[in-house]
Amino acid sequence: MRLSKGYRKRLAAGVFGSLVANVCQSTLAQNLDPADKKSPSKTLEEIIVTAQKRAEDLQDVPISVSAFTGSALQNMGISDTQELQMVTPGVVFTNLGPTGSPYIRGVGTRLAINGLDPSIATYIQDRYSPRVSASIMGLGADVERVEVLKGPQGTLYGRNATGGAVRIIRKDVVDDLEGDLRASYGNYNAVDMAGTVNIPVSSDLGVRLSGLYSTRDGYVDNLAHGVIPGVLEEFDDRELNSVSARVRWNISDSMTADLLVDYWTKNDAEGLHQNALPPVELNFGISNFGGFTGRKPSETATDLTDKSDTEDLSGQLRIDVDLASLDLVSITTFDDFSNDWYGEVDGSSASVLTPGDFPESSETFSQEIQFISDPASSIEWIAGAFLYRDEHTSEVFVDSSTITISQGNQEMETTAYALFGQLTWDLNENTAITIGGRYSFEHRKVSLEQTKRPGYFTPGVPFYADSSWNKFTPRIVLEHHFGESLIYASYSQGFKSGGYNYPASTTPESLDPETLDMYELGLKGDFLNHSLRLATSIYYYDYKDLQVTRAASGTIGIVTTENAADAKLYGLDLDVTWIPTNSLSIDFGLNLIDSEYKDYDANAKVFRETIGIPGFGAMVDVPYDASGDSMLRASEFSYYVSANYEFNLSHGTVPVVLTYSYKDDFLFDFIADPAAKHLRQDGYGLLNGRVSYLTEDVQWRFSIWGRNLTDEKYFDEVAANGMGIRGSYASPRTYGVEVEYQF
Repeated sequence: MRLSKGYRKRLAAGVFGSLVANVCQSTLAQNLDPADKKSPSKTLEEIIVTAQKRAEDLQDVPISVSAFTGSALQNMGISDTQELQMVTPGVVFTNLGPTGSPYIRGVGTRLAINGLDPSIATYIQDRYSPRVSASIMGLGADVERVEVLKGPQGTLYGRNATGGAVRIIRKDVVDDLEGDLRASYGNYNAVDMAGTVNIPVSSDLGVRLSGLYSTRDGYVDNLAHGVIPGVLEEFDDRELNSVSARVRWNISDSMTADLLVDYWTKNDAEGLHQNALPPVELNFGISNFGGFTGRKPSETATDLTDKSDTEDLSGQLRIDVDLASLDLVSITTFDDFSNDWYGEVDGSSASVLTPGDFPESSETFSQEIQFISDPASSIEWIAGAFLYRDEHTSEVFVDSSTITISQGNQEMETTAYALFGQLTWDLNENTAITIGGRYSFEHRKVSLEQTKRPGYFTPGVPFYADSSWNKFTPRIVLEHHFGESLIYASYSQGFKSGGYNYPASTTPESLDPETLDMYELGLKGDFLNHSLRLATSIYYYDYKDLQVTRAASGTIGIVTTENAADAKLYGLDLDVTWIPTNSLSIDFGLNLIDSEYKDYDANAKVFRETIGIPGFGAMVDVPYDASGDSMLRASEFSYYVSANYEFNLSHGTVPVVLTYSYKDDFLFDFIADPAAKHLRQDGYGLLNGRVSYLTEDVQWRFSIWGRNLTDEKYFDEVAANGMGIRGSYASPRTYGVEVEYQF
């Protein structure tokens, strides 16, 4: 369904205006005559979030946040972070091989690799995860909640939270012996097992252990298997193993230490295959090399011989000290990450370019100190300092007897410092103002060495450089409470540091930082005796110096990243939870975006299809001014609805959950030629379902579940380079059974 820009603007204004009017009317009615209101006895539970680094009711936080409990995500069929896009309108999560690129309200990073950081920050508990290769992760059985913070979070979260942040919060260590075991089996021989146990060692010491094992066969057959010796038989298979240990020690009445250590490995071929689009041999001229392509979502043709291997060991130590009039918090984190993945370069079985090998590794350390005011204080404030250091090495190996390409090694060292603070002052009983800011300094040092065999490309040269950037990013919020409702107006700024363009066939250029100014007006409230919950906002983004990934010069077409554009966005978010009866609950979310590039660099290039050129040159790069075009991966209209109905039996309950989400069409890449229509993702809808039986003692749960029940065909990622347009399809229909035991 396509909506005109004018209609979307009128719809956004109308929806927001009518909601404000109805909320005011509802609030007055509740205050005047609450006894006459009829609503179910079951009410909505309070959701506590830490989006502002202190525990608060979600409805009291003047930020646009989508928060989901672990059990809610399980019921809706959300098993990993990529699937969050199904229940968070305005979020698009692309997947290319082991790398995931989240976009929130149209803001994200297409190629977040060494030298190019993501625009969406991912946090596991208190630890910032810099690698997009680690952004797609299983949620497991020990997730307390997930928070999706929309808009720049520059004050409290700092680096590279230009478009928002995704926070995964684990369950706390508790004083009781308890645990959770679950096992699931589905089609494609999918086996998932997860478990958690909480052990109180003493009155002051507790341990929480959890583990996850997940494996499945691939759902994409490789047509080249049996034709080309040694190639993989199937793709999108996966094996994931993770373990976690958390220790909480109450050192004294005023001091607590919380240690969390995570280790996980993944061996998979997810997203590594890329079919030619359209699946015609001459699209690439690959018939000259004896190649062929896959022609439907369940098949591909590639000469890939290896899968992706990922390993990650991380830890974080949080120490909380009660200093009577304030709290002191120390957060120390480390991460040791490595990934080796192979990517399809030409989209076919032909040896035009052999599959690329892209190993990377990094060691990351951070230290943050926070001073937090007493919650009982009339002025709430937080102040702190942040130190971050990251050493990241990545390599590229692509070679062929037919065409040669650079083989390079890049090392990047990043050191960042920041001072931040935020203060909330009550102007009166119902009105408060928040003022905050963050000063960030970042230094990067890069070394790039390239080697190659004689061939088509001009050899690269060794490159060594360093750059520094600094920025102050402010935040101002005015909030007013009336009844049980909150209305707020805010301004905040996000800052994404500069970097270096990599990969590149020649000397990489330094990138300037990008900044985003957001203006937001929001409304939150609980109504009808806490059976209806509403959160909505309208927003405007002024986005400058975008780091745009596009075609580099040359007929083969290597991608490059440059500060190529500014942009503006208007939008509306709406989240509603309603309990119309004691047995039924309904969740609904909506996002509208009206985005466009402005002041786009007219010399920037994109790929244009030129089918029929002899040899391998199927795409050429041409100058293209994208001013006025919608932003990439910014779906103009998206929504989801989830209904949970519980049938009460004599010895248990039967919850039935159906979740449907829809995304309007969006662009994966610029279309400079109508022939490149495959760079547009058409609108699509996904349906998940789960039926469970929960025993009366709430210890056993037996479920049947299904994801993408209508078997919708859509893409995880589509990309263009000089070899043509290539895409990898998303997961087909999956279904299975699950058993869970809690003690």
